[in-house]
Amino acid sequence: MKTSKPYDVKKLEKDVESGDAEAMGKLAWLYANGVGVKQDFAKAIRLYESAVAREKTNAMVDLANMYLKGDGVHQDYTKAVELLEKAIVLGSTDAMAVLAEVYEDGNGVEQDVEKAFKLLQMAVDKGNHHAEYGLSKYYYHGAFVEQDYEKAAELLQSASNKGSAEAMVILARMYSQGKGVNQDYLKAVELLEAAIELDSADAMYSLASFHFHGLGVEQDYEKATELLQNASAKGSSDAMKVLAQMYEKGHGVAQDHTKAAELYESAAKHQNIDAMLALANMYLKGEGVHQDYAKMVEYLEKAIELGSPDAMVGLGILYEYGSGVQKDIAKAIRLYGMAIERGSESAKERLASLYEKLQKKRTGMKDVASDLTSDGSLCE
Repeated sequence: MKTSKPYDVKKLEKDVESGDAEAMGKLAWLYANGVGVKQDFAKAIRLYESAVAREKTNAMVDLANMYLKGDGVHQDYTKAVELLEKAIVLGSTDAMAVLAEVYEDGNGVEQDVEKAFKLLQMAVDKGNHHAEYGLSKYYYHGAFVEQDYEKAAELLQSASNKGSAEAMVILARMYSQGKGVNQDYLKAVELLEAAIELDSADAMYSLASFHFHGLGVEQDYEKATELLQNASAKGSSDAMKVLAQMYEKGHGVAQDHTKAAELYESAAKHQNIDAMLALANMYLKGEGVHQDYAKMVEYLEKAIELGSPDAMVGLGILYEYGSGVQKDIAKAIRLYGMAIERGSESAKERLASLYEKLQKKRTGMKDVASDLTSDGSLCE
């Protein structure tokens, strides 16, 4: 349950005491999210469980989400699926949409894209906007079904009409690119502004690009910066990263490497790989931070943990040449190989070049050895 609607906590507490299951679910959400009350996961769970016992499907879905994410409870996919299946039996289309995501990702269950698709279609048939958004991704990417931008746009439009900010953001992107709809920057801006009214950080981040480049609106670096700052304050790591790039390069703002590094640091804490790579580069050059090879390696290794082939190549180069680290050809080869497995063309080139150098070195050693006399001195 997502809401910005203010609730009278005291009234909800009274209603809970009288056994009102709806109030239990609402109060549980407030405690789970720390809205209007001090965040208290234990209290939230107790309230959700009471509401679940009274067959409130919204509570089942919210509690399932807590188990899926491990918010205030030990992550338990089995328990989450049980709650979602129970809610579906009681007719919850929100539960269908969430369970579809579980099957799509294969979290706690065997991955089953066909089952996910069917669950989404069932929920869409009943008008669920979360499911419309979820199903649109299948048609947009051509996953399990034939790619169909028009169908994706149709689903996104329906979800947008029902107040889905995330659908508005993706539909705005389609209007800006002319995918499935006629290209229309003004329409894209309109959708993003509507999503911002719903407090969407993604919309703020996206609209900043329109103001930065003057697409559908007058070019306005100040407005773009403001939107990125607002999105950053709401936790958008992409906004932090782009704002950092602006400060690093002096685009639309006064160049400030220190500020850029601070923003990259914030984005990196949100697991933003691009920010980690940028920070590694700044620690290498000593821009905005004190030059620190250990920190450079630390950020590259963090990016590698998240699967970045660029970080694998970058760290591989350092080990190949012994730059900032002890030279280690074996590690370099292993890192290049990991990057190649993830489709990196630059890693293929680096590895081929390294093998060529190693081959020449071995050939040279053989030539020298053949010119040595038995007592180890060079031949005349």
